[in-house]
Amino acid sequence: MRYSITILLFGLVACTTPEPEGPSMSLDEAMELCRAEVEEQSRTKTTVGVGVGVSDGKVRPTGGIRIGIDLTSDDQKQKNFESCVVKKSGQEATEAL
Repeated sequence: MRYSITILLFGLVACTTPEPEGPSMSLDEAMELCRAEVEEQSRTKTTVGVGVGVSDGKVRPTGGIRIGIDLTSDDQKQKNFESCVVKKSGQEATEAL
């Protein structure tokens, strides 16, 4: 009985011990990943939708086009890149976006 309580306590401690927050990759990997993330966010996004709905007992086709344009300034993109690199690697970026 005493062993089962000890094992249970160790299990609870293992489940509740937080993992240390810190850099998870090298500087080069972080810069490459963050550059791709910032570029992906700044691309123009287009979606097309087509559907059929019923209104007043009549079948009506519906459709639409949505275009998303990024209006973020270049300075803000650079700041996003730099903060992403620091968050992922723990080091300052050595190159500009």
